[in-house]
Amino acid sequence: MARMESLTLTLRSPDFTTARRIAQAINAFLGEPAARPSDNSTILIEVPDTYEGSVVNLITDIEQLRIEPDQQARVLIDAASAIIVMG
Repeated sequence: MARMESLTLTLRSPDFTTARRIAQAINAFLGEPAARPSDNSTILIEVPDTYEGSVVNLITDIEQLRIEPDQQARVLIDAASAIIVMG
C-alpha cells in the first residue's frame, strides 16, 4: 500500500487568519512544522512519520483541536443617511 504523504484541509468559510490559526494549532499539537496555509481556504499538512499508516488517527486528532475563527468583517450601508459602518 502506498504511503499517504500529505493532506489538504479546505475551509468552508475562507479566511486568511483562520487558516493561519489552524496551521499554528496543528503544528503546536504535532511539535513540528507539518502544516502551512497555502491560501485563505486551504491548509496543507505533511503527514508526520509517527502517523504513517494511521492517517485516520491524524485526522481525528486534528479535528479535536480548538481554534477560534476570525470574525467576518461586515459592512453596513444606510443609503438614506449616507452612513457606512465597517467592523
